[in-house]
Amino acid sequence: MIINLTRQIKLIRPQGRASFPYSNSLYVDDDSRLVIDAGAGQAFGEIPEAEVDLLFLSHYHFDHTHGTSRFKRAGIMAGIQEAPGYEDVAAYIEYSGFSHWKELMVQPKNQPFIKTAGYPEDVLEKPGFREIKLSGTFQDRDSFTLGSTTVQALHTPGHTHGHYSFWFEKAGILFASDLDLSPGGPWYGEEYSNVEDLVSSVNRLIEIDPLIMLTSHRRVFKQPDDNIKQLLKEYLGVTLGREEAILHSLQEPRTIDDIEELGLVFEPLPRTQHIEFWNKMMIVKHLNRLHRMGLIEKTDTGAYIRR
Repeated sequence: MIINLTRQIKLIRPQGRASFPYSNSLYVDDDSRLVIDAGAGQAFGEIPEAEVDLLFLSHYHFDHTHGTSRFKRAGIMAGIQEAPGYEDVAAYIEYSGFSHWKELMVQPKNQPFIKTAGYPEDVLEKPGFREIKLSGTFQDRDSFTLGSTTVQALHTPGHTHGHYSFWFEKAGILFASDLDLSPGGPWYGEEYSNVEDLVSSVNRLIEIDPLIMLTSHRRVFKQPDDNIKQLLKEYLGVTLGREEAILHSLQEPRTIDDIEELGLVFEPLPRTQHIEFWNKMMIVKHLNRLHRMGLIEKTDTGAYIRR
């Protein structure tokens, strides 16, 4: 489904829900045609795929990249921070953080992340590493003029270390990618995900104060019907609330396993090995931050306790 935001800027919504393995995409129909993210599946059939000039990837996650092969002539660009992960399997694996599985999980990794059988036909690839040749990279505040439309790439790490949002200042439109205002809160469970970065990135979006905010997995948010600043503060508050709950739980010594069993972090259903692992990874991010703040210490037995 196409949602017209301006004459040139359009949101591409997947046919069903914009949840994994799908994501929303943005289409700019100007002198140069741009698509941001490639996870909208068959909805791309509503635009001239063969005439798209540029494809920007907000970050390397599968639900944003599985449709790259639709855009035969497009130059593909991504943030410079994650560029190695598109072309080098070792970098891709490193980003996942799965090297910590043995230390965090009792059971070996014997469940797939998601069953690949029965994937919808419009999901052209399957999860896992797939080489994507980049024609270039962008950095924070790089601007691209497409005709009458200009878009600025904003480095907004935290979810991943090379995560980007995209700002159309003239139109007041912000595409915040996976800083998605999910009621469940932010996700930051990989090797280079970082709570401090996440806090800074969301605060940066609050300062922009867009008229319209689009995300990878939600509806269109538009002022004055939506208080976008407040929604962003509430979204960030989920992360800070998790941290406060973890700190409160450490009035007595607790291990990472103990904390994870309290259900303080991220609890989507169904609960799988991967959900448990990512919960523990996010707990580690909080514990590291609390330790840097001097609020907790690690005991000789490997437990954590409040100072």
